[in-house]
Amino acid sequence: MHGRIKVRTTEEQKILKDKENKRKICAYKKGMAYILSSRKKDSYDPESFSISSQILLLNPHVYTLWNYRKEVILMEIQKCCNMENELVKFLEKELDFTQQCIYNSPKCYSTWHHRYWILENHPSPNWDNEYTLCLKYLTVDDRNFLCWDYRRLILNKTGLCLEKELEFSTDRLNINFSNYSSWHYRSTLRVLNADTLENELNLVQNAVFTDPYDTSAWFYFRWILNHKEILREKRKEVLESLKN
Repeated sequence: MHGRIKVRTTEEQKILKDKENKRKICAYKKGMAYILSSRKKDSYDPESFSISSQILLLNPHVYTLWNYRKEVILMEIQKCCNMENELVKFLEKELDFTQQCIYNSPKCYSTWHHRYWILENHPSPNWDNEYTLCLKYLTVDDRNFLCWDYRRLILNKTGLCLEKELEFSTDRLNINFSNYSSWHYRSTLRVLNADTLENELNLVQNAVFTDPYDTSAWFYFRWILNHKEILREKRKEVLESLKN
């Protein structure tokens, strides 16, 4: 009727969605074909590099394109061997680009790996900035296991105190016990011995008693109970307490 907005039917919406998907697939195939055809060992085509950016912003899981960008970066490193400022500008742009990709898809392994690779090839990497970046992303989503893994790599570069990192892990767990990634991260940091064992047992027992149906803390609990530092008598005592 006149004056009324036409609402598309489910079938019409499906047809339009299929058309849009086909258009994207066609553009993707065309872009990939162009990039691969222009791939050379001694130089690169700026247009191909730009197309790879467009594709990765939409789908950062295309690891072939990250490998292509590594090739380009290595060319730039060789080209700018006596022009460090130019190289730094290029690499900083690439870091900005990876941050856009992480923002769009924070759980893409290829993007995090590429970012770390850039920094390892950077003349003056700012590892403290990466540490802050991890904090930002974990505040948004503290279950992002890729960011936890990346944080562990960065920790080795910054030389930050291990105890401070354990405090951070404890804080995140106190906010949310149901966090498999944080428990796993803690298991990579904590050295169990006579001084630390009781502390860790108290922390994890508190978690499993708070929510016994959540599997996250049980993973860490099992790790402790299977550790060589825990005495047989203590293990038996802990297991008995779970029955009550």
